[in-house]
Amino acid sequence: MALTVVLAGGGTGGHISPALALAQTIRRREPTANLRFIGTERGLERAHVPAAGFPLDVVPSRQVLGRGLAARIAALFIALLGIVRALSLLRSARPALVIGVGGYASVPTVAAARLLRIPTVLLEPDAFPGRANRLLARFAQRVFVQFETALDYLPQGRGLITGLPVRELPKRCEAPNTGEVHLVITGGSQGARSINRAVGLALPELSARAKLRITHQTGPAHIDEVREAYRAAGVDADVEAFFDELPSLIANADLVLARAGANTCAELCAGHTPSILVPYPYAANDHQTANARELERAGACVLIPDAELDARLTDEILALVGSPERRREMAHAASGCAHPDAADRIWDECVALIGARS
Repeated sequence: MALTVVLAGGGTGGHISPALALAQTIRRREPTANLRFIGTERGLERAHVPAAGFPLDVVPSRQVLGRGLAARIAALFIALLGIVRALSLLRSARPALVIGVGGYASVPTVAAARLLRIPTVLLEPDAFPGRANRLLARFAQRVFVQFETALDYLPQGRGLITGLPVRELPKRCEAPNTGEVHLVITGGSQGARSINRAVGLALPELSARAKLRITHQTGPAHIDEVREAYRAAGVDADVEAFFDELPSLIANADLVLARAGANTCAELCAGHTPSILVPYPYAANDHQTANARELERAGACVLIPDAELDARLTDEILALVGSPERRREMAHAASGCAHPDAADRIWDECVALIGARS
């Protein structure tokens, strides 16, 4: 009988990208394995998982913490429906292992796996684990983390530092030495208004004092106003709402300006790319600041709080553009934080767990 593994979760690119990277590794190493995803109707997995060639089932799920009693009761009711649906899916699939990758669908599926006594592992990408994974870690056999500080919030002996699986990155291309510094700007798939605004304000001085080649992912809501800012400043740049090849752009950039989501941090380290990180200030438990602090401590990034962005951005970019040696030091520090074998290490642990269970 073919090995069946279920990967549960999603919602955002930060959950889907590492899940797909891990699934591709499992597919490479276990070509006959039956890999299935469980997600939600509204998450990004609805488009990306089938496009990658994996079957997807959906369960009802919603954030339990609401603003009022009625919202919480409704969310708990939906969570119970999600567990019932996940129980049915897992009984049908009979997986040897469930991998929770984070996101709303992870909770009912891991809970159902616990009820069915199916071994479970979790991916925890952030330096400060989310509430769901802190709860689910009590039931999981292993929790694979990217940052050492995450271990402090998990049951003793459950966490293991493996890094976060990332999409395969192309080798850095040696661009012609034109004297330009290639700056890649991204606020994630939805964009970051504060980053877009601050870049617009900085463009006149940056264009006057630095030789930059700019690639800017704006997010769909901000594309027109950002393009107008570049036009008004007389700066020619590659500005799009979204770049499918963003990991390649990050790997070949001289400098990246970005939010500090876990997947972005992992791709920066995998690409050995120096960065300026601006954590999203409203992220749960301020986990993006915790992520950025880890890279800052290693010397791999400059951290600018969102509230200080307008005042500091121009000076920080100019300082890094003017110091190739500092950028090289930051790139070396980023490489030291990379885990290029993360997916293989995670699967090795999973194989050992499945074997011990058998």
